[in-house]
Amino acid sequence: MGSAVMLEAEALNSRGDFRATVLLLEPLLANNAAGLSPGEMGDGWVLLGTANQFLGEYEKARRNFEAAIRLLKDDPKEARRYAAALDNLGSLEMEEGQIAASNRLRVKATRRCSKRRETTWGVRG
Repeated sequence: MGSAVMLEAEALNSRGDFRATVLLLEPLLANNAAGLSPGEMGDGWVLLGTANQFLGEYEKARRNFEAAIRLLKDDPKEARRYAAALDNLGSLEMEEGQIAASNRLRVKATRRCSKRRETTWGVRG
């Protein structure tokens, strides 16, 4: 069920239906009602953060990206997802005019992937 939910959330974000993404993911992520793996939970928080960012809900987006970062940061298998969460938080910082903070996050994301010889990430939805 978890993968189907993530695919649906990605599709909603791709169509620009950010409110539907929020309505789908908020209750699921609050108590992991869909039985998501930690990686899927991280993806879900990033997708939710992206939706909230596009809706102008910057504090919610920040909390969503930070939740993904906390969940993924210590798992080497989740380096790509962790980098995506950092990059998305960096995007939010840039949008809020916090250039230095944005740059720090994005450099950290790039370094994390470089350690694992990965050059792309993205859950941006």
